[in-house]
Amino acid sequence: MVWSIALLSICEVTKEDAASSSKRAERQAERKREKERDGDILAVAPKEENNAASFENQNETSFAKLWKLHSKWAAAPLEDAVAFARENEPRSIDSKDDQEEEIAKIFYGSLWDSLKGRGWKEEELEDGKVYRFENYQV
Repeated sequence: MVWSIALLSICEVTKEDAASSSKRAERQAERKREKERDGDILAVAPKEENNAASFENQNETSFAKLWKLHSKWAAAPLEDAVAFARENEPRSIDSKDDQEEEIAKIFYGSLWDSLKGRGWKEEELEDGKVYRFENYQV
């Protein structure tokens, strides 16, 4: 479980860093265009970039920078993840339904009666059942 948290945190920070770099580059390009309009800089044809390709490059650059900073602690959980993947087979798709049924049994068997006694209501919607706390007063 530790390795999944490490991977998710690195991925989230990489995406955020790439997005902020992209926004920063857009702001700089906009400022440059404004200066060109004002006549401060000789007019130069704007350079067209492929946004998807530049975003991928920013993702890779951000990841490389993060990995360089955090590889000392992140390497061990990732090695554990690789070892775990080699030793264990992936979960079957059917196991999700089995887990949901087991969780529903536990929920209805031990928790739902207590929640109903505290003002929770069960509503049927098109998507399925929804549980809401109806008697909340400030």
